[in-house]
Amino acid sequence: MNVNTVDSRGWTALHVAAAADQRTLFPVLIEAGANINAFEMNGQSPLSLAVDKGHMDAVVELIEAGAIVNASHKNGWSPICTAVMGKGLEMTNLLLAFGADPSSPDAGGWTPLHFAISDENTDDGVLDALLEAGADPNTLSQDGWTPMMVAAKQGDHDMGRLLHARGASLDDCDGESLTPLHVAALHGHRVFFKWLVEAGAKQDVRDARGQTPSSVRNGF
Repeated sequence: MNVNTVDSRGWTALHVAAAADQRTLFPVLIEAGANINAFEMNGQSPLSLAVDKGHMDAVVELIEAGAIVNASHKNGWSPICTAVMGKGLEMTNLLLAFGADPSSPDAGGWTPLHFAISDENTDDGVLDALLEAGADPNTLSQDGWTPMMVAAKQGDHDMGRLLHARGASLDDCDGESLTPLHVAALHGHRVFFKWLVEAGAKQDVRDARGQTPSSVRNGF
């Protein structure tokens, strides 16, 4: 049997073993020719699946056996993107220790910082770990969104403060000339809006419709 034969999900035997934390099968399958960096239909490698399931020992063994920690599918999704989406600080730090790129973008230009902030289950420690590892707090996605804009959409001023302390701009604009202050106003996040103003965000920037942040505050 070909160990790289895939099922209906695009999973190989190594994908199945990684997801189930069957570490004793790793050397057997790899010795038999299993592609350790194969991607399934949704762009996940065996390593990404082990990260997604929280199998830390499996993550270590796969990387030590040759899994590429920064390997990404054509959609740009890499294991560190999976780790920051609610998998916890310990998993994030593990991948960073093995050389995961804290600024690796997906196909839309979203970085681990963008993803970490967009997930309400992510704690501030993950964000801090990415920034400590060198993640750029001002990275623009393809649609012009910075991590600060994502924080403004979420209304998470704790993450906003962390970003700002690491040099994140309060006034970068997206393709429609929306600033974080516009975004906070559009989503009705009063506390975040007030924090941005107190932190010095420009209040006179006009978006593509000619509106200032104050004119789109939805009445708050």
